[in-house]
Parts: sequence; C-alpha cells; structure tokens
Amino acid sequence: MMQDLRKKTLNIAYSTNLNYLSVTLVSMYSLLKNGKGDCDLNLMLAVENDVRQEDLSPFYRMLSGFPDCTLAVRWPERMVPYRFASDHTACLSADAVQSACFRLLLTELFDKEERCLYLDSDTLVLAPVTDVYDTAMNGCLMAGVTDRLCLEAHHRDRCYRDWGIAAGYYIN
Repeated sequence: MMQDLRKKTLNIAYSTNLNYLSVTLVSMYSLLKNGKGDCDLNLMLAVENDVRQEDLSPFYRMLSGFPDCTLAVRWPERMVPYRFASDHTACLSADAVQSACFRLLLTELFDKEERCLYLDSDTLVLAPVTDVYDTAMNGCLMAGVTDRLCLEAHHRDRCYRDWGIAAGYYIN
C-alpha cells in the first residue's frame, strides 16, 4: 500500500483592525513557530476598512520565511452589504466588536473550506493546534470554548446582564 506523502493543510482564520494589527502579527508568528507542527497553513485574515494594503507588509515579510504558508486577506465591509449593530456594546469598544463579529462571516468571506479554526488576535500559540483543529464536531457547524471575561466581577456581571448571557456561559 502506498503512503500519501502530502502534508496536511490547516485553514486558520483571524480578524483584526488597525489597533490590533501588531497583536495579530505576534499571534500569527506564535502559530507559525509553535502551532503548525508538520502541516501547511492557509491563513485567512479579515480586516476592517481602517487597514490599508501597505499596513499588511509586516505580515508578508514574516510569511516570506514560511514557504509552506499562504495568506488570504479580506475586507468584509467592502464585501458584506450590511453593517454590524453596535447597540449591545456597552462594555466593549465598537471597533473591537466589529472585528470580533467577522468570525461569524467566515463562510461568506473565504472559500468554503471543509474546516477552519478561528483564533482571536490576542491568542498566543505555544503548542501545535492540530488536536484542536481535528476535534470531532459531531455534526455541529461550529464550536467554541467557555470564556470568563477578564474583567472585575462587577463589570463582568453587568456585561453578562446587558448581553442577556447567563453568567459563565459566554462562548469565545
């Protein structure tokens, strides 16, 4: 029996705005150095309109050292005909919320891949992500992890209440 020698390819998505570009760059570098294992990466980056093509040059310079990685960049506001509501953003800045909402549009922004792992821009990757990437979805279209907001308790409780979320059940 002949073994398939092709490397596995992981589809990894990020979203960001101009304020978080440097943080996203650090996260992406940690993924490239620690998280890809022996896999190729298709990186997808959704950016807000405040990001210009020239702002992305550090990403392309970084990726030049990783020939087994590709980067596709999309500007969702230029592609999606509606704007995000910002009426439930009492605890977060409006610019952070808009970028965070892009993860909900991944199938509209990028080719419909079989599987895609979304990483927050502030994620520091310390080990290969293949186990997370290969997690059994059991028929579900998306999955997440519960997250405790890193706010003081009285701010966190107010945010949960304002958003209509039962305490402790925010999915990131």
